[in-house]
Amino acid sequence: MFSMDEIGERLRTQDNRITNEPIFVVQRLVRDVGYDPNYQDDPDHITWFGPDGEVGEDKRKALDRYWRMFLQEPRDYTRTAFCERWEFVQPFFTEAAAKRYLEENAHNLRPQARVYAESAYRNKEWIAIRHTLMGDKVTA
Repeated sequence: MFSMDEIGERLRTQDNRITNEPIFVVQRLVRDVGYDPNYQDDPDHITWFGPDGEVGEDKRKALDRYWRMFLQEPRDYTRTAFCERWEFVQPFFTEAAAKRYLEENAHNLRPQARVYAESAYRNKEWIAIRHTLMGDKVTA
């Protein structure tokens, strides 16, 4: 856990990634499945599900070959499209705290997670708290 003084020092000295009033957020990659494959005609965004869930890479390639030959799904398999998006997990004042959270919780953030810098531009409450932590006198 960081003390208020440590947070203030990190805010004053960290790389803000060329972002005004940064909010460092942890995000995780989420795959939304169930889209019509005819709608999402990108082969990199097509997957297959079988009796045991989503199939692995080798099985997917075999099922793709079957699909191209017969233009139908084999019994017990479903061809579906997916989209991937970055989902918000937690906000942080400092990048160090975000990275620490990511390291400690990576096992819950599969398959992939990252630290991203958003901006609190025109968010007077967030700005007031940041500047108070940095020791500045501010009025919201």
